[in-house]
Amino acid sequence: MTLDLARAYDLMSFIRYTEEKIAEKYGGWDDTVPHPMRTPVHLSIGQEAASVGVIMALPQDAHVFASHRNHAAYLAKGGDLDAMIAELYGKATGCTGGRGGSMHLWDKNVNVMGHPIVGDSISLAVGSALAAKMEGTDRVTAVFFGDGAAESGQFWEALNFAAVQKLPILFVCENNEYATHTHIRQRQPDTYIRKRVAPWLPMVCSADGNEVGKVYDGTKSLLKSLPAFLEVHTYRYKEHVGPNDDSDLGYRSLEEVEFHKSLDPISQKGFFYFTSDVYEGSMKYKVDKAFVNAEMAPWPEVAV
Repeated sequence: MTLDLARAYDLMSFIRYTEEKIAEKYGGWDDTVPHPMRTPVHLSIGQEAASVGVIMALPQDAHVFASHRNHAAYLAKGGDLDAMIAELYGKATGCTGGRGGSMHLWDKNVNVMGHPIVGDSISLAVGSALAAKMEGTDRVTAVFFGDGAAESGQFWEALNFAAVQKLPILFVCENNEYATHTHIRQRQPDTYIRKRVAPWLPMVCSADGNEVGKVYDGTKSLLKSLPAFLEVHTYRYKEHVGPNDDSDLGYRSLEEVEFHKSLDPISQKGFFYFTSDVYEGSMKYKVDKAFVNAEMAPWPEVAV
């Protein structure tokens, strides 16, 4: 089965607009605004092709675990937009009742589980894959994490356990080069994590995170023999956490950011003919309405 490029473009555009709206709303409040978002937000602007390419290749019933930067995975898997935005506002209609915030997006209806602690989602995902094996099902688990999580001990323990037990799990490393403000060259002996993973797992490959088709194809090839590891080379445009640009901090230059923006996954050649004014209008209306609904939604009840 080949990738539905029109659907991929629509999904990436939907995720991009949603997160741009989050950035706009998040950065536009002060103490006089009645409905502020007070949860930390880790935006995936620039990284959309990683989640969309992988998730469109997964079976419908796959379990997906995501990290603190989880909006794109949640929406690509079919998560409830209204529930997600309400969760960012801390409202009762949020996907975890307004008590988890941006970094805890859970939705059993689409089998998405988010966990904010770096590396922890990997261990939980291995548990999900082990459960599938013990139940005798063919359910696949995919777990998304950043290059920084590949420096945690539980990542390597998880790889070892998955390999020994032959678990149906796909490890997806979104390598955006930075762990907060530190480049991978300052933290690891090689910028290609897959080289160190290869001795652990027989199925390892990498994909250009600016080309959703390559991410999709890489995922499809790896699903034939799990456990497997996919390294997606990607880049975030916004600051590590928050809605702003951060080239003024000095850890990366404006020129570097602009170079990566010139390779934008949504602006790749071949997508131009998917632009639809009708879809764009309805999509933006849906996203804008989700923010209005969230602002008007009730707060969670306080336990007495």
